[in-house]
Amino acid sequence: MPVTVVVCVKERVSGSSCAGSGGVALADAVERELARQELPIGVKRIFCLGQCEQGPNLRIAPGGAFFRRMTMARLGEVVEAARVAYEQARDQAP
Repeated sequence: MPVTVVVCVKERVSGSSCAGSGGVALADAVERELARQELPIGVKRIFCLGQCEQGPNLRIAPGGAFFRRMTMARLGEVVEAARVAYEQARDQAP
């Protein structure tokens, strides 16, 4: 099963939003870092993870870690969690 980093990029007209808090830039940065490390992990931009007030939000799928109030300074946490999830999925594959 492939591992994906899911990034909310929803822009809301009023109130907090992941896009308004830097979600798009984070998605771009995650893609660049995964490519730099040559990790076969995708990035999927979606329009809601249901936690707008705590954005930007990212999640490792399937069923992995959820990151709230993500910042560029913490981007390494996401990449490391994705790498670990990928290695676990690879090791469990038949």
